[in-house]
Amino acid sequence: MDNSLLISKLLEIQNFSEPDLHKLVPYFEERIVKKNEFVFQAGDVVKDTFFVQKGILRQYFVTPENKERTVYFVQEGSFAGEVMSFLHQIPSEFYFQALEDSIIFSLNRKRWEFAYTTIPALALHQLKLHARFIFDLKQEIANTGKETPDERYKRLLKEYPALFQRIPLFHIATYLGITPETLSRIRKRNMNC
Repeated sequence: MDNSLLISKLLEIQNFSEPDLHKLVPYFEERIVKKNEFVFQAGDVVKDTFFVQKGILRQYFVTPENKERTVYFVQEGSFAGEVMSFLHQIPSEFYFQALEDSIIFSLNRKRWEFAYTTIPALALHQLKLHARFIFDLKQEIANTGKETPDERYKRLLKEYPALFQRIPLFHIATYLGITPETLSRIRKRNMNC
């Protein structure tokens, strides 16, 4: 089990002491998730928080019109999960699905609670992680409200160019809130620029 990326990301967010890091890392369990497999689904009470070691996953919901709407994509080196369901132990409204064969490290809620009692720096780490998540989500909501589909496409292409080579374009369309046909027209227009 190669957990070097997990360790570097934990240290990037919070400068854990060496003893705390050696206590924390074993709480994470490696899990292999096959392409199209769900880590959790709407209606599940989410019992784990996750770190993506390899692969791409997406979190999405289904609209009342029965259309998928991708909230975000999660790539290697990112923490993910469903904060409200995990913290409050309520059913999730979201699906979390692998778009490629993936390796994730999961930290189950019971282990997370126990780690809090033995590793004081973990509370600060979680606070920083949740603050980053809330900031990113707020930025995404603000951008979605003021950007045109063309602008959202260009921003996504600039910030995450590898997504376009690694996942089906219809998932990108669900993230942008447009149809695959509209995405095709936007891509064609931008190729001619």
